[in-house]
Amino acid sequence: MSRGKSRKLMPHALLSYAHYLHKLGVPTARVVEYLDLDISKPALTKLIKLYNEVDNCVDAEQSKQIHMSLFPTWLDPWQKVQEQPADWDYVGFFPFGEWVAK
Repeated sequence: MSRGKSRKLMPHALLSYAHYLHKLGVPTARVVEYLDLDISKPALTKLIKLYNEVDNCVDAEQSKQIHMSLFPTWLDPWQKVQEQPADWDYVGFFPFGEWVAK
């Protein structure tokens, strides 16, 4: 089931760095400003939380599922924040669904 919502994601290296800054105690608003990200504070907070779950998840299958949702094949590793392309849909409830090409 698609929620019809366009998602913003970021490449692994950038999200990893944002997560690192957040762990150091840098406020989310400051991370957005410092990295010049085109994303809302709540959206970045959610991505950081999910990234943290990938790192700390004891269930390997669940960790893999979240990772695949955060870093789909359409995500360009050289761009910053990216909005899902029109020809891709997320089916299911994020992050436990899957990316499918239309």
